[in-house]
Amino acid sequence: MIELQQVNKTYSYKKANAVHALVDVSLRINEGELTAIVGKSGSGKSTLLNVLGCMDTFETGTYLFDGKDITHV
Repeated sequence: MIELQQVNKTYSYKKANAVHALVDVSLRINEGELTAIVGKSGSGKSTLLNVLGCMDTFETGTYLFDGKDITHV
């Protein structure tokens, strides 16, 4: 199971030109489920996938993988 709870990711965090890529994203994908992530260009799809793949960090929220908190791994 993959679960995100109110995840926020901002580029140029705490700067005037900050871009809010993910805002309070909550998502749950159960084992065996197939999920499609769709949206228009610039909507945060790649950022979300990078967070899910642990290739990028986020400012606030929680990431649970198989029931384990991996928010700060």
